[in-house]
Amino acid sequence: VLLAAVAALSPISALTTPSSPPSLILMPAALTTKGGAAAAARNFKLAASPSSSAATNDSGGHPMSEALLSIRKCYRTCFFASAVDVTITLIDDKIWSKLFGPKSLLHLRWSDYVDIFDSMSLLIFAVGLRRVSKFYESWMQDDEDESLSSFFSLMCWIWRVVALNFALESLADASALPQISMEWLGLQHVSSSSLVTAVATTLVLGYSMIHSFCARIATVEDERDNNRISSNQRESKARPQYKSIRMLGYRAFCGQALSAASFGLNSCMKLSKWLVAADTGIVGRASSFNEWAEPFAMTALLIGLNKAFLRAAIVRSREESRETAEMDEEIYKDLFTAQIKFYSKVAEVIKGIAIFRLLPYLVAPIVPYASAALKEIAPVLFE
Repeated sequence: VLLAAVAALSPISALTTPSSPPSLILMPAALTTKGGAAAAARNFKLAASPSSSAATNDSGGHPMSEALLSIRKCYRTCFFASAVDVTITLIDDKIWSKLFGPKSLLHLRWSDYVDIFDSMSLLIFAVGLRRVSKFYESWMQDDEDESLSSFFSLMCWIWRVVALNFALESLADASALPQISMEWLGLQHVSSSSLVTAVATTLVLGYSMIHSFCARIATVEDERDNNRISSNQRESKARPQYKSIRMLGYRAFCGQALSAASFGLNSCMKLSKWLVAADTGIVGRASSFNEWAEPFAMTALLIGLNKAFLRAAIVRSREESRETAEMDEEIYKDLFTAQIKFYSKVAEVIKGIAIFRLLPYLVAPIVPYASAALKEIAPVLFE
């Protein structure tokens, strides 16, 4: 577990592959120059320009503006969910005494610590997305004081925290599963401790596999971009200011890929829990269907966002050109569309979970009065 945590949070210091071009070899992070960041930001603003041919979708809005609205909706929903967590902690005596009572630390299980970190990571995600929205607002107002290096660094750490959170949740779900019969594999029973070991091993091995996969994908996308741009644009990729931007963008892409992988693993654990631990019949299984279906849907959307993010990061880390402006606009439009789909879905799911958690505490004070009124109206029901 410690290896998985260190792997998820540690930034990449060096990574070389034989097939990788020099522009994708990672070196110690360097701060981008203002000139390089400004040029890349101007390139990015092509997609948000009202005169852009690809900037308007079918509904007449600008994709970047709609992406900003979806990000705002998402972080506001996350703040609402965090407020719900705090409210439930304050009004629930069991939770309060468990966290702040005498010798509370001795009463907490490690799954309780996972729940606490889940609430903290939700708040971190909300604060990070709010900062991301400020970058978008700055670029839409043609303000070039915001550095792309800060933006990519922020995205990197946001997604690594999310990746660690879902990795820990996967371990907690594995430990909560009962013994599973796997006679079809020649095993009589698989205990929860064995499942935790298997999940932890998957996390540690998956870390290196994900980074190798990211290196290959980045190489392919970079070569694809080289095939459609001019020689001057290809040469601009070797300039220090653009190279440092691209390295930081690549780290953010890897962090997002790690988050997608841990999210996918957590979705598999939710499905396993639904298949093995759900003993509520057909109705119970049908009512809890979304517990694993929604995570799989968000995983698919996050993978799509991850691909679009990489392509946009490559385009932003080179010079712009009139010949490739239209193709660049399409890449940015794909990114904004992927952001709209993903962040809107996340906001929808988190809002539903928060309301579902808060609802019992809102209904509980009304139940005695409703029961008394019902007893007066239809006493036969209480005989």
